[in-house]
Amino acid sequence: MEKIQAKRITLATLTIITFLFVSCTREWVNPLDDASGIDWAPMYLETRALSADSVMLQWVKTYNGINEFVLDKKINDQEWIEKYATISPVNTYFIDDSMDTKNNVYSYSVYSDLRGNYSENTEVTYSFACGFDSLTDSRDGNKYATIQIGNQCWMAENLKFLPIVFPPDQSWSNLARYFVYDYYDSINSEARETLNFKTYGVLYNWTAAKNACPEGWTLPDFEFLTMYSGGECCAGKNLKERDTIHWHSPNTGANEDFGFLALPGGCLNDTTEFQDLTYRSYFWNYSGDYYVLYYDSIKINRFNIRGYPAFSLRCVKVNYNID
Repeated sequence: MEKIQAKRITLATLTIITFLFVSCTREWVNPLDDASGIDWAPMYLETRALSADSVMLQWVKTYNGINEFVLDKKINDQEWIEKYATISPVNTYFIDDSMDTKNNVYSYSVYSDLRGNYSENTEVTYSFACGFDSLTDSRDGNKYATIQIGNQCWMAENLKFLPIVFPPDQSWSNLARYFVYDYYDSINSEARETLNFKTYGVLYNWTAAKNACPEGWTLPDFEFLTMYSGGECCAGKNLKERDTIHWHSPNTGANEDFGFLALPGGCLNDTTEFQDLTYRSYFWNYSGDYYVLYYDSIKINRFNIRGYPAFSLRCVKVNYNID
């Protein structure tokens, strides 16, 4: 468990892996003797999120004789800002605190300057600080904490997108249906004020779930989550919220080590009845099946859909995967 946790923390701090190529138009000239074999270009540029609006860039110095490091920056598809910063050769980091990752993608390139000659560069792209940046749903203004698990960025809360609310007796339908646990009317503003909505979010039938995630986010892969967090036998201990404020006692084995904080939001079953609030979590998977966590077990189980049930939903960020 300690090894799994260490791996998660390491991956959560590195938002993108670096790669080497020349992107700017500077002419590369080597003032050193090529036969010496000295490589004076910086290497292994990587990023670490410090907050929602600041990032630390770090790299490795390969030659002590350089005069300075030169940092270029690009925002989205704009032109490169050459010499955005120059950094003392004794430092191998730079903090950029002018970020807006909700709206922009940033590229950085670092060179070594040796007597007015530029080395080859190391480059990195940075966009979303998962675990620091929250997701704001432009459709309704709801904000969600995020958590990096393995190489994926997940919502750390249940989705609350509620365009229209239905009473449970209207669940038996191939049309999109949205429900709030123990709410039996159809007044959106009233449903949003309920404690169950604020705590557990919305229950979606499969038709609604397929199109419920915000732009740039999509349905999750719970098979990946299950395997990464311990397998079917025991993933529940890492995924469940730890306390018994929401979970019914004993909430067996829960340690919330992964920050997923699964809540027992129950479901709307295929006979149009709400069930299992505080006892079980039910989550949609991208393939139309669903996964269940339990108050009295550390297991997680996968089930095929039957009838027209409604479950909770977490979304994952599109194109966030890192190697």
